[in-house]
Amino acid sequence: MSGYSKRQYSKMYDRLVGSEINISGLLAYGLYKNYKRKKIKDFVEENKRQPTEMEIKGFVDNAMDFADSFEKEADEVYSISVTNSVVYSLRNSPEWEKLVATFKETVMQHVENEQKDYYNAIIPVAKKYGARWWQSILYSIVATLALPFILILFLMVASICFPSLISWTNDLVKSII
Repeated sequence: MSGYSKRQYSKMYDRLVGSEINISGLLAYGLYKNYKRKKIKDFVEENKRQPTEMEIKGFVDNAMDFADSFEKEADEVYSISVTNSVVYSLRNSPEWEKLVATFKETVMQHVENEQKDYYNAIIPVAKKYGARWWQSILYSIVATLALPFILILFLMVASICFPSLISWTNDLVKSII
């Protein structure tokens, strides 16, 4: 890798870190370097040789497609680290209980607001389809009343087509009653 030009080498550094040193960018650059090392290691294992300069350039160009992913992952890691650091620092402060109470109150207020928003969104829908609820009850009653008549009609047609069914049906009715 010694022949690798400085311009190509720092292209990803410039993309992720930029001109100002930022921790999230440095984390992203570290993720990129880890990705690149893994690709080269996999290449060596698969091909039983070191990659050429052109193949390494291909790894770098391919990694450029993942730059946004490196940045996103680095931002998440950095955010979690900062959050954990702040929480750890605050836990030992006298303001911790007050902060926890404020956080709980804020979360509960948010949940309450979400519930109100949901309720306000669902009420117009319920009012719009409320009449259909009564229609479905009416359809259920009609279907319940119609079922015996359909069964009787079915038995009548069956008894005409299959006369021996009449004696079987009579025996069945007598055994039930």
